[in-house]
This record gives sequence, C-alpha cells and structure tokens, in this order.
Amino acid sequence: MKLMEGEWRHGTFTELAKFPLENVFPLNEEVLVKQRGFSFADLCYMGSCLAAYGGLSEIDVKPGEIVIVAPATGKFGGAAVSTVIAMGATAIAAGRNKAVLKSLESTYAATGRIKTLALTGDQAKDTEAFFILSPNRAGADAYIDFSPPAAAKSTHITAAIGAVKSFGRVALMGGIKGNIELLY
Repeated sequence: MKLMEGEWRHGTFTELAKFPLENVFPLNEEVLVKQRGFSFADLCYMGSCLAAYGGLSEIDVKPGEIVIVAPATGKFGGAAVSTVIAMGATAIAAGRNKAVLKSLESTYAATGRIKTLALTGDQAKDTEAFFILSPNRAGADAYIDFSPPAAAKSTHITAAIGAVKSFGRVALMGGIKGNIELLY
C-alpha cells in the first residue's frame, strides 16, 4: 500500500509516469517494429493480453476447452478473447454491444474458435444461451470476467457461472466493488 501512497500514487494516469526500475525492461525497436512488423499499437495491446493471460493461466485454460468471456466488448474482455483463442481454446464472447461482438466474430472467424452472445439481461435466458453455444450443450470449461464497476447489478456473472460445467473454473478479474449475486 505504501507504493500507492507515495512515488507511484498516480500510476500511469500522469504526464510523467514513474516505475520501479526492476519492473522496466527496454524493448528493441529495431527488432520488434522494423524486423518483426509490430506496430506501437500492437505493443501497447500486449499489456491487456498479459492481464487476461494472468487470469486464464491461473484457471489453467488448455487447448480445446470452451471459455466464456463476459463482458467481452471492453479493453480487457476483448483482449481475453484474443488470448483465449491464442491459447488454443474456444471463446464464447458475450456482451451487450452487438457491433463489437460482430467485429470480434469477423476478426476470429477463420480460427473456428469464436462464438458470440448478445446478452439480454435475463439471467435464465443468458445461461441457456451459453449452454446452447457450448458443444453438446454441456457448458463451458471456464469463465473469465472483466466487469467494470458499473456492471455491479448485471446478471451476466450469474448467467456465465451457471453455464460452467461441474469442476469448471472461474476467474473474477473485474472492477466491481461490493458483493455479486450467485445462485447456490
């Protein structure tokens, strides 16, 4: 907590960001941009993918598994979809923004490992829809959540958890403060 009160209290929301030296690594622009063809936007996006990878690796996502990503239409949820697919699993990307869901679907269609769901806000209908999108209606192997604070009263968390198989895994990585409702 001391770091957050002192030198690094503003994080990267400041004109001049300061970081502990042991957390900073130089990147070789010649290799990454000129030789490998990464853009600076690609390099910035990797940080979001690393956050998603942290949660996905913690719940031990494996190739061939089905992973619900909800919400999938924001910065971290969208990166989670990319990361799930890169890990060899199939993503069921869910959210309210149909245009972003359509974009995700078209971006990853060639992989054959993307399904999308426009959430209705009805927990029972959304849970059933998750089951329908999973192979043999068996449910998902895992669920990763990146809900923003504004989603505190949303039904998507309960719907997604309700569609995870027995012994499935869940990573709650969102920013909701307070309690969430779960069916038990």
